Amino acid sequence: MFFGGLNDPSEKLRKEQKKEMEKKRSKATAAARGRLREGEQQRETNRNTNAETKTKSKKKEKRYEVLWKAELRVRVEDVALKRGIRTRREDKIQLPASALRMLERFDDEMGARQPNAFFYVSRVDEDEDEDEDKGCYCAALDYQAEEDSVVIPTDLYKRLGYSSGDEKNLLRVEFRSRALEKCEWVKLQPKSNEFSKFLTRHPEADVKMVLENVLVQRSCVHVGDVFEVDFSGFVSSSSSPSESKFVFELKVVSLKVEGGEEDIVASLIETDVEVDLAPSMEHDEVVERIDTLNRNDEEEKRKEKEKKLAEAREARRRIERNEERKEKLRRFREAMAKKLPLEPPPPLASSSSTLKTATTNNVVRIRISLPTGEAIDRRFYDTDDVSSLFDFVLASYSFEEEEDKEDSDFCLVTRGGRFGEEKKKRIYRSSSNRSSSSLGAAGVASGDVFFVEKL
Repeated sequence: MFFGGLNDPSEKLRKEQKKEMEKKRSKATAAARGRLREGEQQRETNRNTNAETKTKSKKKEKRYEVLWKAELRVRVEDVALKRGIRTRREDKIQLPASALRMLERFDDEMGARQPNAFFYVSRVDEDEDEDEDKGCYCAALDYQAEEDSVVIPTDLYKRLGYSSGDEKNLLRVEFRSRALEKCEWVKLQPKSNEFSKFLTRHPEADVKMVLENVLVQRSCVHVGDVFEVDFSGFVSSSSSPSESKFVFELKVVSLKVEGGEEDIVASLIETDVEVDLAPSMEHDEVVERIDTLNRNDEEEKRKEKEKKLAEAREARRRIERNEERKEKLRRFREAMAKKLPLEPPPPLASSSSTLKTATTNNVVRIRISLPTGEAIDRRFYDTDDVSSLFDFVLASYSFEEEEDKEDSDFCLVTRGGRFGEEKKKRIYRSSSNRSSSSLGAAGVASGDVFFVEKL
């Protein structure tokens, strides 16, 4: 009655696992990273779609009216098992006769008898909100329980979160105005990779039969239900002695009712169900971690690329600023050169001496030693201002060549005197009043050597 589809679930699982592993191995390439991004977008779309579907289903669930509700004392007993009932025994409960009378009144009002009545059950806890949806649907075994009590099987008792030490438990039982539609398709996801490894080691395992034995014990199925699947007795007796795990947990991740519409709960009574197996949760977590690492790697590469682009832009700006500074300095030197007085012509007579006293009485030849070690020479008339010496320096040298600052004030220092006079240090400052006097009045003589010193 189960597995209406023709595909073998275990074979589909193996194919999906193989496909996923091939995808994982190819993620190192650029093309695979593109597929990963597309896969992530698709998973996000699926997650959003599933979330919307669940939200719609929950909203739809809330629209159903509660026609009958009672808080009943819980008694745990596997009545169906004791009666020898082999199917639908894990979620069938015994209710009091008052519940049956309620159903009969409801049938009379509707003018039809319901073939299968489902009840919604949930724990009654003082510290829990009554509106919280933590229960599940069940079918009625019979209506022979004592009034104000309900008898539930052990499996349901555990599913609802009760423990064996709990006392005076109450169970909220509701009959809602919705009929559960028949389940058509369900997808189960193993919690660990051990399940797929087990199937690989045991290709003879009859997955269809095992899953049918599990599902046939339920009257209805919910998204989020966890089934324990036991393969003991369904694999070859020649299994490895060291292998001890034959029980695996499979979670219901999605389901569809007749017509192909997704829902969060459906009936398993008198219906053919197609079962699909999804890659395990561990497998999904590994893929998600790989996706995260790839996204982080892409993010790091993007940041590194942005950093390099920013450094390149800054380098271009520095070059532009340097070019602007050089152009500004060039124009400044040209302006200083234009301020220089007319240079006297060279003397007619030649001499081998580098610094020769001019034969013309009113012409002085000066050498200035720059901070770079370079020496510059020029002739001046002794009537030229001392400031022309500073203009001559600025036309050839700038302190910006050493530091990215404006030209600082500086002085010209000379040592020595003329014709054996006692040597002494003479300083001419650009900011002093003396700089406005003539070279001759300042005592500057032909052959003097000045040194530039920054103040």
